[in-house]
Amino acid sequence: MKTRIFFLAVITTTTIHAQVLIESQHLPDEGDVLVTQSALLVTAFDPEDTGEEYTWNYGFDVLQPLGVSDETVCVDVDESPLVYQFLFNNPFDPQHNSDFAYGVDQFGISGFNFEDAYFYFKKNGSQYTQTGAGVTINDIPAAAQGDPVDVIYPLPVSYPYENDGDSKLLFEVEGLGAYQVVQHRHNQCTGYGTLNIWGQSYEVLLIKTEIVATDSVFIDFIGQGQSFARPVLVEYKWMSPDLKVPVLQINTSGGIVSSVRTADIYTGIKDVQELLPLAVFPNPVNEKLQVSGIQNGDSYMIIDDTGRIVERGVYDANKAIEISDLVQGSYFFSVQYGVKYYPLRFLKR
Repeated sequence: MKTRIFFLAVITTTTIHAQVLIESQHLPDEGDVLVTQSALLVTAFDPEDTGEEYTWNYGFDVLQPLGVSDETVCVDVDESPLVYQFLFNNPFDPQHNSDFAYGVDQFGISGFNFEDAYFYFKKNGSQYTQTGAGVTINDIPAAAQGDPVDVIYPLPVSYPYENDGDSKLLFEVEGLGAYQVVQHRHNQCTGYGTLNIWGQSYEVLLIKTEIVATDSVFIDFIGQGQSFARPVLVEYKWMSPDLKVPVLQINTSGGIVSSVRTADIYTGIKDVQELLPLAVFPNPVNEKLQVSGIQNGDSYMIIDDTGRIVERGVYDANKAIEISDLVQGSYFFSVQYGVKYYPLRFLKR
C-alpha cells in the first residue's frame, strides 16, 4: 500500500508540473479576435523570479486590472488594402505569402508617425513570422517586405529554448525619401510552471524577448539621412496553450516598465461610480483636472492606457490637478482603497 501511495503522488506531481509546449495552433490566425486588457503593477517587478516548475503569484496586491479592453482583429490578407496584397498574397513568393494581417490606426516610432498600418504574418509548423507591413506616410501608402523577415518564434517553443534573429523593413516613398528599421530579436524561455492571477491558474512558459532596433530616415529634398537607436525593449510573456495571446505581458523600455497587458481574463471590475462616489471632470480635459469623492491627503496615480504610471501625487482639496504636461490621449486617474486601486478614465485633449 505504501508503494502505491508513493507512486500516485509521483504521478500527481508530474501532472501538475508538466512541461508546457507552444505550437503553431496556439498562436494567432486568420479570423481570431485578440482581446487584451490594461493592468497596473503596484509592486516592484523582478524578471529574475523564474525557473523550472515555478509558481508566479499575481494577485490584486501585485497587479491591478484597469477594466479596459482592446481588440485586434486578424483578417484574411484579401481583406487588407489592395495596394499591399501583391506583396503579401502572392503564392509565387512563399516567404512573404502571408496567412493573415491586422490593422492599426496609427502608431509612432522614434518620433515618426504612421497611419493606417497593416502588419502581415505567416506561420507553419516550424516558425511564426512577421512578413512585412504596409503604412501610410504623408497620405501616401508604402509597403515593405521583411528582408529578412522577422521570425517571432521558431516553433515549437518549450523549455529550455533560446534563439536569435535579424530582420529589416525598408519603406520608400517616391519624392520624399525612405524609412528603414533594422532589428535584432533574442528569445529565451527562462522558466515554466503555474501562473496564478486574480484567482485563476494557467500552465505557462515565461519567454523573455529582447529587441534591439535602429530607425533610419533619408530625406530626398536635403539628400541626407539620420539613424536613431531605440531604447532596448524587453518583453516578458507568460504564454499558455489555452490562449492566443500571453496571459500576462510586461514590457520594459530602457529598463523601465513601459506597459502591462493581460489576456481577457478578468471581468469582475464594475463601474467605479457604483462602488465609490468618485468622479473626474471636466472630461475631456485640457489643463486642470478636478476630482470629487476623494479625501484631502489621499494618494493618487495617473496611468496611461498601457498601464504605465506617468504621475504620482497627494490630493490637495484646494488645488486642481495640473495635467497640461501630459500628451493627448486616454488616461486613468486611480485612487487606492485597501488593497485595490479604483481607476477612472479621462481623455486629455
